[in-house]
Amino acid sequence: MYKLVFSNKFEKRLKKLTFSNKPLKFQAKKTVELIYSDIDHPSLRMHKLSNQKWSVSVNKSIRMILKIHDNEIFILDIGTHNDVY
Repeated sequence: MYKLVFSNKFEKRLKKLTFSNKPLKFQAKKTVELIYSDIDHPSLRMHKLSNQKWSVSVNKSIRMILKIHDNEIFILDIGTHNDVY
């Protein structure tokens, strides 16, 4: 089982993105739960960006950027495709 670690940048951007968007807040929470329980789940549409960085889909327009190292998953960023790439 992986340990999840949230970056300050992720937490700030998540708060800003979901301040007035409850459906996105729910989707982001469900995505984090799925990352924790089944990182290989097809609905995450996980794909590699670089050596240790990965992208997963929260919905059609929002992505989370992850870094996987040993038994830890660092959730680095969240935002639109243009914001996080």
